[in-house]
Amino acid sequence: MTTILSSSASTSISIPPTNAQRRINILSQSLSRLSNSTNTSIQCCESITRRSRNLDSLTSPASDASAALVLAGTNLATTLEVLKDAREKFDTVRDCEPAVERLMRGAREISEGGGGGAAAAAEDDDDNRSIVTRATTRTFATNKNNNSNSFLSEQDVYAAADSLEIIRDAHSFFLERREWKSSSSALGNLERVHRSGVEAMSLLFKAHLTNAGAAVRLKRIPLKNNERAGGGKKGDHNNIASLTFVGPSAHESATEARTRFSAALENRELMKSVGEYREHLPLDTRKVRELRAIVECLMSGTEGGENGQGLLSTNVFPNSTTNSNLSMSGSDKGTAVNRLNDKNFKVVRTEKIGSGFFCNIIKQPFKSKFSHLNAYVEARKDQATTSLEGYYRHLRNERKKFSMFRRDSIGGGTVVAKSTVTSAGEVDSGARDTVRCLEHAMVVVQGEKSIYRCVLFPTTPIPPDASTEQLEYKSALLQAYSHVVSAVVDRVLDIIEFFFAQDAGLGYAGNPSSSDSTNGEHDSNAGSSKIPSHSVLFSGSSAVAGLRILDGVRMLGPSLAKLCDMLLDKNETSTKGHRSKEKKDPISSLASNLCIAIHRTTVKNAAHALEMLVNSVHKDPLQGEKYRSKNAGVAPVSSDTVRAVRLISPFVNAYKSVSKRRALPWDPHIGEKSKDLNSYIKFLIMRLINNLQRKAQQYKEDGMLDSEIKCNLFLMNNSFYLMEQLGAQDDISYLANEGETTEEEFKISDTWFFESVSKQFERAKSAYLESWNVLNQHLTKVNEKNLEYQSDKLLSLESGRLLKARFSGFNADFEKMYSLHSGLFVADAKLHSIIVKELEIVFFKRYKKFYDTYSKIQFSKKKMEEYLKYQPKVVERMLQTMYSSY
Repeated sequence: MTTILSSSASTSISIPPTNAQRRINILSQSLSRLSNSTNTSIQCCESITRRSRNLDSLTSPASDASAALVLAGTNLATTLEVLKDAREKFDTVRDCEPAVERLMRGAREISEGGGGGAAAAAEDDDDNRSIVTRATTRTFATNKNNNSNSFLSEQDVYAAADSLEIIRDAHSFFLERREWKSSSSALGNLERVHRSGVEAMSLLFKAHLTNAGAAVRLKRIPLKNNERAGGGKKGDHNNIASLTFVGPSAHESATEARTRFSAALENRELMKSVGEYREHLPLDTRKVRELRAIVECLMSGTEGGENGQGLLSTNVFPNSTTNSNLSMSGSDKGTAVNRLNDKNFKVVRTEKIGSGFFCNIIKQPFKSKFSHLNAYVEARKDQATTSLEGYYRHLRNERKKFSMFRRDSIGGGTVVAKSTVTSAGEVDSGARDTVRCLEHAMVVVQGEKSIYRCVLFPTTPIPPDASTEQLEYKSALLQAYSHVVSAVVDRVLDIIEFFFAQDAGLGYAGNPSSSDSTNGEHDSNAGSSKIPSHSVLFSGSSAVAGLRILDGVRMLGPSLAKLCDMLLDKNETSTKGHRSKEKKDPISSLASNLCIAIHRTTVKNAAHALEMLVNSVHKDPLQGEKYRSKNAGVAPVSSDTVRAVRLISPFVNAYKSVSKRRALPWDPHIGEKSKDLNSYIKFLIMRLINNLQRKAQQYKEDGMLDSEIKCNLFLMNNSFYLMEQLGAQDDISYLANEGETTEEEFKISDTWFFESVSKQFERAKSAYLESWNVLNQHLTKVNEKNLEYQSDKLLSLESGRLLKARFSGFNADFEKMYSLHSGLFVADAKLHSIIVKELEIVFFKRYKKFYDTYSKIQFSKKKMEEYLKYQPKVVERMLQTMYSSY
């Protein structure tokens, strides 16, 4: 209720509260009570907080003690684990050494048991056995050697590989704990066992690759139909007697060989066409698995570690004092690995021709960080060179047997000097066998490449971000393969130069001391005067043989270089192991240098052989029946030169390889300015003409009655022979620069040939016919006024003497001329017919007219028949038979 005060009466009036007022009052009272409750709650919370703080201060020491106990437990567990690992690592030597020792014993037994050497010895034991027999012997010997490691199981190899991995892990464990007192002795024992394991694996690696034998096999196909050979069953491919061997003909000509090479290159089947052998992998699957396991084990150290240093194979551990590296010191600086790192390195001949080596770097051992690569090189280099050497020896023995047989057949059982039967065929067969050796070398290199890819290459993936050690391993891999195939290429080089020096008769041309360097492509002919001189026949055969070998090298060389992996880019990475942004010049491998040397050496010797032919023609002796016949016939130098020109003519491209790289006496230009084969043939023919002219002058110096006649007839015979053999006919025009032609097709239609040979023939013919004009002085007409008759038919004595003098003078001079010419030689019937026709023009027609006119007059009483004994038909018959030598 509300009280209201009155202003007039000062009295209060109570007014009852409204509902709203009542509600406001109630709410105010509730808020007052709520405020009191809140204050009470705050006081209680503060009290609880104070009590919590007191409780926390009481429980914190117990929590810290619990955490310390947990940490102590963890440390104790870690310590126990470390002690357990340490105990295992300390027991590594005891656990792994038995497997390593077992591998060492097995490897030594396999190595000492031999294999490849025995097969090679069996192959070369009897030179008289056929090549098929020797191949059979090798096959059985290889099969026998495949079981030679039966006392060493494959699991033993894997166990030894696992042991080495465990040893490397233990070594890394102790390297991280060098502060331990026992780490030093533990590291030493681990290194000793690891070194022994690496040695055992390398020894087994070498033994397997050595016992495998050559990586080639004779080409063979099964016999057809129901054919049998040596009792073998049809279709039995495991029986060598049921197979027939195929390959290029042993008597293949240069043209046939060129055709075979060209077709193979065009069809990209060169390796299927070359050689009598084919590529062969001489390793069975078990040996391949063992070899790959060894490679994977020994190269695992090149993967690098946390400190960036890889564990290399030969030097047991990266931080070991026995660590070696590729930059060797002392005597190792000249090894094959380091010599190739020199940009100025060049392959030159350092060994004697025929010694079996071209340069001494092949004889030096291959030394790298990786012992299994060293073992690979030592094993496969011996097998590859043995294969090529055996094939080369077989070819020489076969050629020697044929030469001895031919010598005996010519000598009729008597002893005949070798020089008397040395034929062009022997030189050509030597060149053919040299090219066959080059083909066989390609097959051997391909076989070695298959072994490399099978054993080494699949197990060596090098990542793009490879470490320095991994890149060094890759470099060593390529150099190891290069060194193996380099031994084969080096032997081929010596075979080629030995042929030129001995069989081709060049002698000095391949001597290391000669003025011509193997490396110089553009060197001049400074040593030309020292080239030996032989017969034209022999020199021609040598020149053809040189071009034939060069033709083979030109066509097969690029493929051989590709098989040898021409380049090895050592500058691909920087010294820090990172990729170099700057492109640098690559360093050639040893094999690539030797492949280049094959071409250079062959070009050099082929040029010397061509020069030797020119010198032989120019210096062909002027005296002697062997070089200048008494009957003025065709000189041997002419026929031998024609033979040489015909044989050389197909080698257009091979000759261009010579002229582009060598400054020659007849062509001093090199490169694109060099001339073609026509220039050499022209120079050779001009030298021949000069020699023939000097030979013809020797007839005059003989001082005989027929000296002048022989001189002219000699030039006629030889010039006509050259025109017939080499001169182009009216409907034929073959030039050497139009492409390679056959020997029979080659003809010369250039103007220089006509001007030099044809004109010489015409001059000699005119001079020769001039000698017959002596007969015309007796065939002059007698003036009718001087003919007086005693009777109706008989001339007077004085008039008869006029005709007697003419007929008797003609008879005497004709008999003299006939006697001088009847012993002379005319090249062929065609030339004889030309001479007879010319003689008819010179004197015979005149004599026939003279004879027909005055033989009707009786100018002698008793000797009329004597004066008229040479009737025209008699003279004509005598002229036809005067040169009967053809």
